[in-house]
Amino acid sequence: MINHLQDLAQAVKDGDNKKARSLTRQLLAEGIPIDLLVEKGLTEPLNSLNSKCTIDDFSLLEIFLAGRAMMDVLEVISNSGQKVVRPLPEMTVILGTIKDDLHDLGKHIVSIFFSLAGLKVIDLGKDVEPQKFVQAAIEYKADCIAVSSLLTITAQYAKEIRRLATHCGLNDITIIAGGAGFRLASRKYLGVDFVARDVFAGLDYLLSLGRRKKNYDQTS
Repeated sequence: MINHLQDLAQAVKDGDNKKARSLTRQLLAEGIPIDLLVEKGLTEPLNSLNSKCTIDDFSLLEIFLAGRAMMDVLEVISNSGQKVVRPLPEMTVILGTIKDDLHDLGKHIVSIFFSLAGLKVIDLGKDVEPQKFVQAAIEYKADCIAVSSLLTITAQYAKEIRRLATHCGLNDITIIAGGAGFRLASRKYLGVDFVARDVFAGLDYLLSLGRRKKNYDQTS
């Protein structure tokens, strides 16, 4: 099993989408949990890919091929009908990559993974203005705004989301941030409730929120 997961990670890094799809189907047939498959087969290659995107000496073709393989793996997972073994209460999450950042591989993984865990995900895409996050949260009566970025320079825009949300009366909405661009930033600096190191940390944080809310409702 471990060898196959390592083979999947390598196939993604190599941009071998056919092999990546085949290995994903094999791992799912063997009963490998989706969260483990995503962690070992996608998150590790994504971190490697993100590192290459932030240096001058990188191959655009290499990144494109790896990204294509990653998207193909996500498609196989999404079409498998299997669910993440971390069921969440009903929650609506507004998701997007912040303004001036056109990277969306990490965000796409979050979208698929959260959806498979039972969350209703409203994916706004990439290069999203702070105001659009807030407008969507109002429109869909969302429980959470999840903002992603690969570039550290976009933190200035992420900080605007809390201010705009408060201005619009969304005082209690949960805001989480994730991606390499926010990894070194503090929760206080970004004005968010949680900075997730990866998709699993973000999911676990929302799960803990759901549990606290459920306990509160039961004792009220």
